[in-house]
Amino acid sequence: MQLSYRLLGKRLSDYLIGRTVYAQFVAGETTQQMIETIGRLREGGVGPILCCPTECYTHDMGMTQEEFYDLNLSKVLGSIEMATQLEDPYPMVQYKYTAFISGDLMVSLSPMCKKTLHDPEVIRGIVAAMEGQVVDFAKLPGWEDFPVEKTGELITGLRRIGQINTELQKYDIIALTDAEYINMNPGLRLLGLCSMKQCNTGHRARIFYTYQAYLKVYEGRRVVDEGA
Repeated sequence: MQLSYRLLGKRLSDYLIGRTVYAQFVAGETTQQMIETIGRLREGGVGPILCCPTECYTHDMGMTQEEFYDLNLSKVLGSIEMATQLEDPYPMVQYKYTAFISGDLMVSLSPMCKKTLHDPEVIRGIVAAMEGQVVDFAKLPGWEDFPVEKTGELITGLRRIGQINTELQKYDIIALTDAEYINMNPGLRLLGLCSMKQCNTGHRARIFYTYQAYLKVYEGRRVVDEGA
């Protein structure tokens, strides 16, 4: 898009993109446009999942990393509210956790997360942080090597995820979370499990973790393609 803007100008570029690539991948700019698109898809037996596009943070965005994550949070919260207006019996949204928390942080924490994924005390600690409590992560079992200087960053990211979980419960929306990159999967799986602990109560599950369907080798073992 940036190259097209330079060569063709923004007005002509937006016209061409809006009638080709944009029309193929974007359901609409308003709720009514999306309802109309969903109606056409329903005729073909296809149900909607609202996906809020978020890319990795870069320093040339004109905002801080935390401002970028806060902006993504507001977008996803907006998509959750919009999902309730689409007249669908199973409203769904999709997002990735690195829209709200540093992917580099998830990579560095993943070795600890892998070893303590199903530890009840670790899960309780992460859920508590999602609910707004201050947690000493270095005191969690298996987290003795947690870099204390990252406490604020992790707590802020977990609180963003907690806000989303609260909205999912309020509106009874189903959410699919992206598995993303293999080197951060253990950390993301822990976030997904803790979100399930917080949200999957009552009459139906709201949070579903996903798997990358194209993986052939996982953690040193050869496997058949993982189901999405």
